[in-house]
Amino acid sequence: MVEIGPGRGALTAHLIDRARELWLIELDPALLGPLREKFAGRDRLHLIHADAMRFPFSQIPAPFKVVANLPYAVASPLLIHLLEVRRSISRMVLMFQREVAERLTAEPGSRRYGLLTVLARLYADVTLELIVSPGSFRPPPKVESAVVTVMPRTEPRIPLDEEAQFLRLVRRGFAHRRKTLLNNLRHSALPDGPTPLTAEQAVVLLRRADIDPVRRPETLGIEDWARLSRACSALGLMV
Repeated sequence: MVEIGPGRGALTAHLIDRARELWLIELDPALLGPLREKFAGRDRLHLIHADAMRFPFSQIPAPFKVVANLPYAVASPLLIHLLEVRRSISRMVLMFQREVAERLTAEPGSRRYGLLTVLARLYADVTLELIVSPGSFRPPPKVESAVVTVMPRTEPRIPLDEEAQFLRLVRRGFAHRRKTLLNNLRHSALPDGPTPLTAEQAVVLLRRADIDPVRRPETLGIEDWARLSRACSALGLMV
């Protein structure tokens, strides 16, 4: 089992007797000494000073579970990073700011639905387990929190011909939520991707995928994005 950001070890104390091996990944060097002292002599515990965003999880024997009260500022990118190594993870139980948890479980057309929703749905089954009030923490934060269970899938939920292109397409499609899908495909450039499509190419692509060009990205379900990705491949377009 892996705990990301154990802090002062409040959750660790409950996990250590339930895990065969417990790996703690802590970024703050000031917390390493107190953690070592608190759990001295527990040979099944491994304390690692590292940034979880850059940590090579291949160092930990798979499969493993992940438990974390994720720092709200990095929760979304860290979840995406964990989904990239999902084949090594059997389950994740994570606490997010409630708004992020609702994004993970949102439905197309809702105001919370976005890039994170599509990526999570493609690679995992996500369940919102419970809402945690600010009064559960000391000091209490200004927002509600939520616990979610993330069950990674070894393969994407929908078969994809070109997975990398699908991911680029979704990122480009959600570049500007207030714009139509047509305008995002025409004007949104990715740092590591091809140049935007021309207006003619974007219109042909959307028609090939049977998607109205004036639709906004948050109205597309994961099947729509997959159909759009397949249309890219069929037309020989790079997004």
